[in-house]
Parts: sequence; structure tokens; C-alpha cells
Amino acid sequence: MIWIFSVGDMHAAILKIGENSEFDSLISAYQAAQPGDELVFTDSRTYEEGLNVYKENLTIRAEPGQSPTLIGTGSAHQGVLHIGRDGIIIDGLKFDGEGVSNKLVTTGARTSIIVRNCEFKNANYGLFVLHTKADEREDLIIENNVFNNNGNDLWLHNVSGGIARNNIANSDNGNGITVGYWSSDMHVLNNTVYSNGNEFLMRNRGGINIQGNNNYVAYNTSYKNTWGISLSQGLNNVIEYNTLWDNTHENLYFSINSNNNTLENNLDYFTDDFEGYGISILFYRSSGNVISQHTSVNASRGVWFSEMGGPSINNSVINSLFYGNDKLNSIGIDAKSQSYTQNQLTHISVNNFKTLVHENLTFTQLFEDDPELSSVYLFNPTSWALTASTLGQPLGSQGVDSSVIDTLSCQPTLITGKPLLGDDMALNLDIALVDAFGNERTDVKPPVLEVTYIDQYLDSNASASHSQLMQICTSSYGNKLMLGGNGWTFDIGAENLSDGNYEVMLKPSGNYLIGDDCSGVFSRQYD
Repeated sequence: MIWIFSVGDMHAAILKIGENSEFDSLISAYQAAQPGDELVFTDSRTYEEGLNVYKENLTIRAEPGQSPTLIGTGSAHQGVLHIGRDGIIIDGLKFDGEGVSNKLVTTGARTSIIVRNCEFKNANYGLFVLHTKADEREDLIIENNVFNNNGNDLWLHNVSGGIARNNIANSDNGNGITVGYWSSDMHVLNNTVYSNGNEFLMRNRGGINIQGNNNYVAYNTSYKNTWGISLSQGLNNVIEYNTLWDNTHENLYFSINSNNNTLENNLDYFTDDFEGYGISILFYRSSGNVISQHTSVNASRGVWFSEMGGPSINNSVINSLFYGNDKLNSIGIDAKSQSYTQNQLTHISVNNFKTLVHENLTFTQLFEDDPELSSVYLFNPTSWALTASTLGQPLGSQGVDSSVIDTLSCQPTLITGKPLLGDDMALNLDIALVDAFGNERTDVKPPVLEVTYIDQYLDSNASASHSQLMQICTSSYGNKLMLGGNGWTFDIGAENLSDGNYEVMLKPSGNYLIGDDCSGVFSRQYD
């Protein structure tokens, strides 16, 4: 059955594809389609297709709740689907590399293409976008897609003016997201790119690779690749608010002739069990770049000005924070001979490396000691806790939302109390607030304790007692945890309590979050 609907003066049809639908293949529906039509899969079968799309303004999508898989015949530019016209929307389809020798989906649209909510797997290239120059940002959108086990996941070559956002790329080799040569004015936002951390399988996997110029790369997470973000001859790009961790070579890599880029408010770190080079930032014959408000944690080498065939010069690292791993041969700031004097290092804090700064580096304003320096290695996704304040000016990235520092949990994970007797009750707690690395956090504002009567047989007397409990929840500490010798302690006294159970829950009182495990139940009963 073909459904007809109107949009303005244009009459469009919905052409349904499926076992019990009018069309049994994408190709047959496409042959009947007119510009403006929707080709809709009504089931989740696997279709062996090879289609070149040379009609404009078509939507090819899955019906809600369905997830059809397309495998290739190799006839569509050696892939499953080739898009050769503008106004095409691909939504909710799965593409599998079985039968494909090169690329799953390729596009050559001139001004507009939208690919969303799709899955690409098991191919040399997942999605290859070529030669699209968008007139408006929303004309070229690659969003909410998943890439898995491809040689290269998403490759944007000679494109401009569009956006790639909220995609997940998980493969073991090639690049996750590449903004290729001659690509410009692309926004790469809020993507997650990672591998399984097997360097033998990864070979040379770049998380996010920028080869083009004048692009904006922000709010992405890249981890366990060979490089977190790498620039390969990329010029004049802005890279900010990205999180890069445990990438085996460098978290941030400037390859040859990657010049005049601006990087602000990025975070890179290495976990304690990381195995690899552990380099935060490597300049490799690249010049004129500015790095500011950067935070680096637990690296073996913070910044390295390397060279081959020429120096890395006229780079600036300012207002940034580097906290190392204090292992043998760790160096905060390092350089090769031709880069000793021609880079600017201003207002940076370098701590916890065996060697803070290479002895031949000059013209540095270095702050080795900072009383407000925090060595916490875990960061909330919306903010980053490791900061320093020297001479009244913050160092390091402030994160996306500096009002939230971290998410803390309790040890023991469950707050408990044994049955208590008599008319009066005293509840004593002794817990630690910790991050996921097991670091105890005593540097935050004390949390507040909330106590709630939770028994179902609450009567008027119990209600009064509950109210009284909340009113006299005032030990010598009030209702806040106090820092003791073994973590945070709390002592509450109350009178005339009802029999039954009470829930204890910690609530944050400062710029941090409390995990769901910081709650528990205690009981009270009469003799």
C-alpha cells in the first residue's frame, strides 16, 4: 500500500518496504519513488541491497521500533548505498560490511545530506562523506550514529558548513572521526570515540583526526586510541572542552605542519593502570599554536616540543596545569634543541614529575608549588576538579560546568545502623567519601544528612515523632558530617521516636554530587 500525504503544494508518498508491504526491497521502492517521498522499512529483516540514489529529496528510514539491516552487493560504489543527490535523509538503518569491499555508505551530495540513528559495522569505511558544501549548518548533519569494527568509521572529505554530533565510534584501527583535507567550517561536537585498547590491533588509530582548516571541535571524549585528538597539517582550528584519556601514544598530537590552532579548556589524563607512552601533548614540527586553560593529569610527559626536519616554534602554553605521575624519567615540559628558546610557557603549574622542566628551556614562568592544587584523578563528566590558583588567576580547564566538581560515593557503600533501644536514640556513622579511583575526598564542603521515617504504618503519633526528629536533628554538629580521624562522622540524638525504620541519605552541600549508594536504613525499637 502506498500512502499519499501533502506538504504545501507537494504531494509525497510513503512507500513501505517489508515482508507484508507493497515493496519487498529498497531497490523496488526506490524505482517507484518521486522526489519528496519516504521509503519506510516496516520490519527488521536483513536486506541484500546495492543502491545508487540519484533522485533528490528522499527519506529512507525505518519504521519506529524496527531496525532493518542492509548488507551490500558491491554495486553501489563497492558499498551498500551511494548518495548522489541533495536532500536525502537516512534514518534508523543498520549497515553491515558483509559483501562490501570498501565503503558501506558514500555520499556525493553537493549541498545537503542527513544521516542519523544508523549503525555502521564491519567495513573498511563506515560512512564516507565527500564534496558536500552546506549552505546552512542544518543541511549537513551526521548525528546519533554508532560505528563499530570498521577500518575508518566516519570520514568527512572536502566538506564544509555541517555538523557531526553525538556519534559513537568503537573500532580497533583506522580513525574514528576524520575531518579530511580541504574540509572547513565543520562542527564536531559531543562525540565519543574509543577502541578496546589493544595496540597490536589498533596499529595507528586516531580518535579524532583533523586534517582540514578552520573547524570547531568541542565537547568530545576520546580514549584508548593511539591518539586522542590528532592534527595532520590542520590549520586555524578551534579545539575546546574535550576529554582525552588513556590514549596509548599521545592524548593530543600535533603532526607535521599543524599550525596556528587554538586549544582551550581541554582535559587529558591517564589512569593509574595505563600502559603506554603517557604523553599529554606532542608538538612535531608544528608552530604557532596556542594552548590555554589546559589540564593534564598523571602523564609521564606533559608537553614535548619534538622535531624532525625542523623545530616546533612560536607555540604558547599559558594558564595551564600539569600534574604528573612522578615515575622514573617523567618530565613536565620537554624539548629538542631547536625548540629550547622559541616557545612561550607562561603562568603554568607543573607538579609531581621527576623533572619539572628541561634544564635548557628558557623564558618560562613556572609555578612549582600551589597550596590549592588538588591531585584528584577522577572528573565528573560536566566538570573537572583539578585546578590551581596562583597569583589570583585560575590555572587549568574549568570544565563545561565548573559548579559541579565531582561525583562522590560512600565507603561503606551502605549506611547502616543497628536496632536502638529506649526513648532516646543516638546514631553514629563513620564513612568516607571517595571517588572511583578510591581517593578519599576530605577537601569538599561537608554534606548534609537527611533522615526520613519510612514505615508504612505511619500514624498521627509517629508523624509527630517524625516531625520532632527532623526538628531536633541537631547534635553538636547540626545535621552536617564532620571530618574526623577516620573519615566523616555524624552523631545524632533524638527523643520520643516512633518504632520503625528510618532512611538516612547524604545530600551535597557544595559543588559536588553524591552517588546513589550514600543512603541506608536504620531501625529503632522499644525494650
